[in-house]
Amino acid sequence: MYRPKREWAWDEQAEQEYLEKRAKLADKGYVTDEDVCRYFAENGVDGCEPTDIRPMMLDAITASPLERVLRSLQ
Repeated sequence: MYRPKREWAWDEQAEQEYLEKRAKLADKGYVTDEDVCRYFAENGVDGCEPTDIRPMMLDAITASPLERVLRSLQ
């Protein structure tokens, strides 16, 4: 189970971006949380549970640009 790291940063703007990203995933055929888990697995994100989708995406959306760059170095 995923433990949210940046829940304090989840705001209305982050929620709107989350909904936009979910709409783009739905356009590609990934509608349910289970579908999105499958999409993530297909793209190298393993161990995802359907209940993890929203907090994982909101944490990623609210990450700072520096944090994103540093994570990309892994």
